[in-house]
Amino acid sequence: MSHTTFQNGGFSDLIDDTPTCTDSNDGNDNGVLEPSECEGFGTDNLMFWTTTDPDPVVSDGQRAIARLNFITGSP
Repeated sequence: MSHTTFQNGGFSDLIDDTPTCTDSNDGNDNGVLEPSECEGFGTDNLMFWTTTDPDPVVSDGQRAIARLNFITGSP
């Protein structure tokens, strides 16, 4: 799986049900999407570039990809 949001913006996650935080959320224009700037846009997701959530979540789509890769042995 890929990160849902990268530190410097952008994302490569193509799973439909994962939230992403876009460059427009970079409120202080420092080039870093900080968790405080992305609240409500997936900071609680396991694949957010950094999560401090003590109980991170995965979406149904992420769960399905993980199961498929476990079953098939694909990287």
